Amino acid sequence: MYNYTEQDRLFDDIRPYRDSEVEDILKRFLNSPDYETNINILLGQYMSFYSEDKKKEITGNFRKTLEKIKTVEEFQKEIVLKFMLEPVISNTIDSLTGSGFEKLEREKGYLFIGNHRDITLDPALLNYLLFSKGLDSVEIAFGDNLLINEFVTGMIRINKSFIVKRNLPLAKQLESVKHLSGYIYHTMQQMRSVWIAQKEGRAKDGNDITNPAVISMLYLSQIERFTLPDFLTKVNLTPVAVSYEFDPCDRLKALEIIKQRKAGGQKKSAADDLASINSGITGYKGRVHYSVVRPFNITGATVKDIAKELDRAIHLSYHLWSVNYLAFDIQNNTSNYSAFYNSGDENKFNERIKRLSQEIRALVIEGYANPVKNYEAINR
Repeated sequence: MYNYTEQDRLFDDIRPYRDSEVEDILKRFLNSPDYETNINILLGQYMSFYSEDKKKEITGNFRKTLEKIKTVEEFQKEIVLKFMLEPVISNTIDSLTGSGFEKLEREKGYLFIGNHRDITLDPALLNYLLFSKGLDSVEIAFGDNLLINEFVTGMIRINKSFIVKRNLPLAKQLESVKHLSGYIYHTMQQMRSVWIAQKEGRAKDGNDITNPAVISMLYLSQIERFTLPDFLTKVNLTPVAVSYEFDPCDRLKALEIIKQRKAGGQKKSAADDLASINSGITGYKGRVHYSVVRPFNITGATVKDIAKELDRAIHLSYHLWSVNYLAFDIQNNTSNYSAFYNSGDENKFNERIKRLSQEIRALVIEGYANPVKNYEAINR
């Protein structure tokens, strides 16, 4: 059961909804005059896989299923998995695999910190794998910049997401970060698992580096009670390496890098986020692998030390595909890794990048090559 606790009241503004709240929230949404519009927003990208007749059938079944939902777990399994994730996996992923999950225990909570490839799918696919192995799903850190309206916000919070407030006035930033840190620690004390990305935003160049500020945020609410290593041991810090064979947003990420360079570091727009969400959901990904690093040896004494240990764990556990080795050889004009790919791999990758401008092509190649560079750097 996903029950409400007295301490939850302290975090009502950011926490996920609990089982006791689900029915009332869904009834309000089901009876809303904007229901059809909101459902089109929520299911839009996922419906692109179906014919018009099938879309009508699915929309009808979605409402009937939603009317029966009474708990968070039912919502995740009957709505998120069946109506959203399963069509994505069937239509855009050749295989979804995981390693290290056998080291996880159902009775424990884990603080999963992963590299970040896709805005919505990284934690969603982790949950899919956890469910498939009889484990509980994670609570998900979700930036408020992606909250479109009240309906979408409600659905996200039913789906075990807690809100990360961004772009606050400087005077409120520290208070908000401490509040978030306190919620995450409270969640871990309830033996629930949490997923958070190793830095704000995705790695646009395939170079997965942990921002030490993430570790500082997690530790902030408990800094007077525990040493940093003791705190991270208490929350079962667990790195996760997310490895997509093909990144459906590779070209969009390259464009974002170019825009940011030309605009002097200007942040991407809401339209950029929506384009990335659409491409991430509907685009081809090939094979996808999740590596859970457990146990994780914590020896560092500072947040920078811990960030480096996380990087090392993720880089070593990253599943390198043929395209990564091929991109490395293309970028460096070598054949060092030619044993790891063949002419079919070369043709497939060349077809993917042949229509791109020289500038974008170079960035896309770099994005696929960087995981090999990171692996090499650790093994020197």
